[in-house]
Amino acid sequence: MAMLHNRHDTTSPRPQPADRVGKMSLAHLDTVSETLVIPLWARSVESRRGDGLLQDPQAERIVAELDYDFARFRDAAVSQLTVCLRARAIDRWVGNFLRRHPTGTVCELGVGLDTRFDRLENNLATYLEVDLPEVIALRRCFFSESRRRQFIADSVVDSGWIERTKQTGGAHFFVAEGLLMYLRETEVKALFSRLADQFPDSRIAFDTFSPLIADNLAWHDTMRFMRVGFNWSITQVRDIQGWDSRCRVIESVGLEELGEHLHRLTLNQCMMLWALQFTPTYGVHLLQFAGNK
Repeated sequence: MAMLHNRHDTTSPRPQPADRVGKMSLAHLDTVSETLVIPLWARSVESRRGDGLLQDPQAERIVAELDYDFARFRDAAVSQLTVCLRARAIDRWVGNFLRRHPTGTVCELGVGLDTRFDRLENNLATYLEVDLPEVIALRRCFFSESRRRQFIADSVVDSGWIERTKQTGGAHFFVAEGLLMYLRETEVKALFSRLADQFPDSRIAFDTFSPLIADNLAWHDTMRFMRVGFNWSITQVRDIQGWDSRCRVIESVGLEELGEHLHRLTLNQCMMLWALQFTPTYGVHLLQFAGNK
């Protein structure tokens, strides 16, 4: 979910069993890494629905094995649905990439406890799953590493993971799902510039919040329970194209995608979404890096 600072800390505290028998504690995670519980919880809830947007039995299993107060999210239907719509959009883009490049490389930045490898497995592609050492240590408790599924303990603001990714060759697709809002704008710009330099013609899927949301997280249905805020927000995602001429936003999915699922929300939640539709507040985006200048 997030992989920021502690950039020179190569140690990783191993997850410790909690007081509850058979449950694993997340107390060792830092404030940003803890946010990985939100998409994990959201997918597990969705997977239990008969009409769910996705099926994720792995998420259901992991949630059952963690000692964490997921009940605090009981009223977070908007975020739960939004996270799953985000996952579905990115699954579609990654799936399209794998159909064009079945032996390509998918690099998941801030992978947290995501299960995209399992959801889209084609027995040919390579997945590089990158996150901070403490998160990778947790990840090893639930997933097995292999030649085609490699874990990289590194921060997105460092360069080690880029060097590892360059070794794979071929076509690359990057995913920064629920990650960039925890970086500073200078770090987001630097990341995009490095990807454009090292992986021309690659693509990245990512999501963004507007300042309206980022400045009011105390009212957010899940983030109000977290101990961290957002460092970067943007109103018009196409402004990114002004950062670097090699960046081109080719598709975006916004809150309008929630329209067909409003029956799952309360009246107050529907009214909130109606009010937010008059300004860009959240989006999931697909960006292509053009060839080198």
